[in-house]
Amino acid sequence: MPFPYKLACAVWEFTLQCNLDCIHCGSSAGSKRERELDTAEALKLCDDLT
Repeated sequence: MPFPYKLACAVWEFTLQCNLDCIHCGSSAGSKRERELDTAEALKLCDDLT
């Protein structure tokens, strides 16, 4: 089902699996989520947003 509007911008944290502690990042990263999207699912989501 298409969106009734055109998406202008999206922010997406691809994974929480990160060993960095960047001062500019608002994420509480560390361990990846149990049910993160795989590559094919993530690419499909990108297609669905356009």
